[in-house]
Amino acid sequence: MYEKYVALEGGKSFSVVIKEAAKETKYGGSLSISDTLRGDNEPAIRVYKGALVENDVMQVQESGLYHIVLDLNKDGSLSDKLIVIAPVAWGVRGAMNGWGFTPLTAPAFNKTTMTYTLTDVTVETAGAFKFAYGSGWKIELNAGATPLVKANTNLGADDALWLKPGGGDISIARAKYTIDLTWTLEKGAVGNSFKYTVTETGKLEALDPTTFVYSLIGDAIYNDTIQSSWDYDADFTYKGKSGNTYTYEISNIKLGVGEFKVRFGHDWSKNFGLATKTDNVLSLIFKGENITQEAEATYAKIIFSFDWVNDAETNPTLTLQP
Repeated sequence: MYEKYVALEGGKSFSVVIKEAAKETKYGGSLSISDTLRGDNEPAIRVYKGALVENDVMQVQESGLYHIVLDLNKDGSLSDKLIVIAPVAWGVRGAMNGWGFTPLTAPAFNKTTMTYTLTDVTVETAGAFKFAYGSGWKIELNAGATPLVKANTNLGADDALWLKPGGGDISIARAKYTIDLTWTLEKGAVGNSFKYTVTETGKLEALDPTTFVYSLIGDAIYNDTIQSSWDYDADFTYKGKSGNTYTYEISNIKLGVGEFKVRFGHDWSKNFGLATKTDNVLSLIFKGENITQEAEATYAKIIFSFDWVNDAETNPTLTLQP
């Protein structure tokens, strides 16, 4: 599989050239515009799709930045040599929108460099984010019940300034920001073409963790006498603080066989799952794995605690007391 982000002019012909040692092959083909994509985690957009043909050309209708993904089908697993050309409208997904999608303002068309911008974005809850297009995470080359080739439609952290497809989450603190994403036509890997800046433009009013609402949620949690199905929040009660450590408790709670997590504000934008477990003490992590309850049990107390550092929960811990 090959991929590249390229600025294409509408109505003008182009080809894809593959160089393999001394051999150079030019590909084009007849492209058709798909229906709106509906695959798992795909961007909800229409794309150009087609089979590659040697010594041919292709066109797109409108000028813009495009994500070109192709597979030469060297292992024979596809129906043909396939190509997808997706129009790219960048946005952010993460702490600023509950992992939804907020579009960046697109620049004027330029064939060598373009900067996409989001101004006056407020991050109420510290966390992380990624860049993505079309509110999706991945795109599929081949249609069907079992997609064989997928490419990331998101960019995450590679280092302090640069990005890469499917990279790590980009941490962001609670504040107001301007976010810039710059594409530049460069050789080599996709990440060579992208860098970003996150500029703090304002502070927010200080938070008071004593007013926060945390809860357990999952199919292991009992709502009175009925085992719930990820549709019931068992709220913690704030118990106090020692230094920067805040503590919350639930008393006399029954858990059944199943899974659960801790979440904030009855919403999934901030949740905590399992990092490590030592007996009945669970170290948690932001957006960690579901916590498994292997046997039915009633606990005298379940205690949730964390250190409050830079407007964020640090070292969150869950203690289950029989």
